[in-house]
Amino acid sequence: MGKRWLMGLVAVVAFVAVGGLGFAAFTTSAYINGSASAGTFQLQWQGPASGTPSAYYNTCPTPYATTTTNSSDTLVLSAGNLAPGDYCVFTAQLVDIGTLPGNSYDFVSTDAYSGCSWFLTDNFGGHHNPPETPLGPIGIAPGSPISYSATLGLSGGQGNGCQSAWLTFTVTVTGTAT
Repeated sequence: MGKRWLMGLVAVVAFVAVGGLGFAAFTTSAYINGSASAGTFQLQWQGPASGTPSAYYNTCPTPYATTTTNSSDTLVLSAGNLAPGDYCVFTAQLVDIGTLPGNSYDFVSTDAYSGCSWFLTDNFGGHHNPPETPLGPIGIAPGSPISYSATLGLSGGQGNGCQSAWLTFTVTVTGTAT
């Protein structure tokens, strides 16, 4: 019986040792929680804005921003009743209403006119004569406006053929987050 009893005891001890019964074990866990979100970069035209004529009979209304995709991303400049040599000066502010800084680039993307010599100059890109490559970059910080000024007019020295002449144009200011 001694040998059988001893073999049984050895079997029980081996089972407990392998199975971990009767022995204390410490365990712990570590976790990682997190999230990520992208910032925003969105250019928007904001006031104050003004339109100033070169002569008392020019019509140079204050530029206004039109709403597109829930933001004022289009600034409308309108000059009327211009005689040769007349112009309008417009000022506005471009703001990055997002959370990321960026650079802006300015170029005339389209234009059409009925003849005569017109000019558009602005402080972002200088004198515009399409076709044109983008000019810039102009850095813009989140929430910080950059001043915009443009001069739009009919060149001097025009003859009677420029009566009722017209010009339409689009200046595209493209922004890229940096």
